[in-house]
Amino acid sequence: MIRLEPETEEEPVDSRSLVPLWPGMVLRERYHILRILGRGGSGAVYEASDLHEGERRVAIKEIVAFHLEPRVAAETMAAFYSEASLLATLRHPSLPEVYEYFTEQDCCYLVMEFIQGETLEERLLRSQDGRLPLAEALEIAIQLCTVLEYLHSRPVPIIFRDLKPANIMLDSVAGRVCLIDFGIARRFKPGQSRDTLALGSPGYAAPEQYGRAQSTPQADIYGLGATLHQMLTGVDPSEAPLRFASLRSFDPSLPPELDELVARMVEISPQKRPASAAEVRRQLDLIRLQLPRDQRTSSRRPSQQPPPTRGKRRRQVAQLSSAAPSAAAASPAPTLPRRLLLFAGPFLLGAVVGLLGARELDLPLISASSSLQTPTVFARTPAANLLSLPRVSVRLALSYRGHQAPVRAVAFSSDGQYLASGDLAHAVHVWEPLSGELLLHYDDHHAAITSLAWLPGTSVLASSSEDGTVQVWDVAQQRRLLVYRGHRGAVRAVKGSAVGVFASGGVDGSVQVWDASTGVRSLLLLDRSRAPINALSWSPATTSLASADEQGNVLLWDTSSAALSGHQTILDVVSGQPVALLALAWSPDGSQLAGAGADGQVVLISLQGSAFLGGQVVSSSPCTALAWSPDSRLLLTASGNQATIWLASMTAYSPLYTYEEQEGNVAAVDWALNGGLLASTGGKSVRVWSVSSSG
Repeated sequence: MIRLEPETEEEPVDSRSLVPLWPGMVLRERYHILRILGRGGSGAVYEASDLHEGERRVAIKEIVAFHLEPRVAAETMAAFYSEASLLATLRHPSLPEVYEYFTEQDCCYLVMEFIQGETLEERLLRSQDGRLPLAEALEIAIQLCTVLEYLHSRPVPIIFRDLKPANIMLDSVAGRVCLIDFGIARRFKPGQSRDTLALGSPGYAAPEQYGRAQSTPQADIYGLGATLHQMLTGVDPSEAPLRFASLRSFDPSLPPELDELVARMVEISPQKRPASAAEVRRQLDLIRLQLPRDQRTSSRRPSQQPPPTRGKRRRQVAQLSSAAPSAAAASPAPTLPRRLLLFAGPFLLGAVVGLLGARELDLPLISASSSLQTPTVFARTPAANLLSLPRVSVRLALSYRGHQAPVRAVAFSSDGQYLASGDLAHAVHVWEPLSGELLLHYDDHHAAITSLAWLPGTSVLASSSEDGTVQVWDVAQQRRLLVYRGHRGAVRAVKGSAVGVFASGGVDGSVQVWDASTGVRSLLLLDRSRAPINALSWSPATTSLASADEQGNVLLWDTSSAALSGHQTILDVVSGQPVALLALAWSPDGSQLAGAGADGQVVLISLQGSAFLGGQVVSSSPCTALAWSPDSRLLLTASGNQATIWLASMTAYSPLYTYEEQEGNVAAVDWALNGGLLASTGGKSVRVWSVSSSG
């Protein structure tokens, strides 16, 4: 989302107004305009609903050039396409995702991720004296360092050149800090003596941006220093460019090390500034660690209750307070409005007969078409059979709060001795799940962690990242074994096999199998679609590998022959269009494969003949993660800010326990193979749960 100027109430004077789109209009027969977020001299920014993607919220940046003279119009259009094409190549949690860009009726449009929240400029305006608490300022600066590290480490480094509070979004839902408006970002050109154009915002722009020299990553470090100085002093640097008083002259309680670091960041000479954003991040981390424990945590938190998707009611759940752990079992949730889509023919008749007289428990059951075998429709558990359901007791054992950024992945080692967690700031922590003792920490990746996987029966851990690599570590020996670089682009999934190999999949559409000790690739698996891979799962027998991609395809690979042995396309429960699966999990007994859908459904595929059993909507939010119990009877799912344990089988699909996370969305879950522990994420925290079931 990009903010330009506050919205006004002026109406357009004619059809060629600088704001040709108004709420209620539909752009390109797809984007329903909801409101105008801001206006500028060359266009506007809108919030819209994407009618082709389940009314997903998007931000649309519009550039209008018809009112400009030809030369200026050409320059404006060229700058737009430069920004759009640059953003489209970038993948980082602190950058808005670009969905598409196009030209229509002499206007250019950039459609991107909508970020709910406020700019840092707005945050400073409503703060006391224009300052932020030290912990909050450090958190924002550290997150900015991670995205600058990513930009500066591209094969051709990208210099943002306009780092200031107005171009920094604070995501109120996910807790992210995002850079917006890449209008003047540029690629570093070796050998060029100075920038072609002098661009930047006075006070925040480094001196070399005014034509004295070519902008380097140190220009962004200057902008970050100016912004950090403003957050801690309340002084707008544009009022006195290039002049920064000591931080401690405003607040003597600020750490001297921080005062010295900020002074170095805003040095006139680029050579006197810190060498990289990574160096700045490390020093900020050290400064934060030296603070008293009660001053290390920012009061800025993601929103507790994200707004429900329009047209769908939120399911009421049993809540467990993390502040007071206790054993509990959730009651059956109230019934929601039924949306039952069944197959025609005898299956429809059989389903109707099976459901007559039976009270449905809560959520709608929806089956999708199969390219393998005709599906069997799930049956609900009648109220008369509720007493036969397993009883689940869950107790909070530990809350781990060692991460400084939202946690995206968790994984228990096969013996339950270790629990690994990875976050958006590319840090991986390995710790003892019951004591919380940190055993290993590394942040050698250059972008967010996407998944974690252990090699079964060993202390070998793999972490995949949006930086395009997979790192393999021996936790017991505290050393890195190798870095796998076989993918082009972000690696979204990695899974370990008991035969000593890892499988990885990424945005390049490939699934690669490689040796865990040498990194030598043995298999390259490609489907014709070459769609980005979201998830992987090995069969317990380790001869079959399942993959799921962005186009809704679930592929079963025979790794002994490198042949495709099965294919299933998952369909959206409302539109009937293919929907991506975000996670896969093979049941420990090898009989079923579960998938988590971006449309909120959980699907089950039987591996006894590869029949597709069907899918059930479990949430109005995307289902992001899942894990099986060791006995293959129960399924743990994550969706929105909820983690739910389900009875999942061919004949019953019922919720047994639901926990509602208060610190953010549940991005990842795992179930230890010994059956006694669960793990779930919530913002920057990881919860460890003691679980038992009977019946």
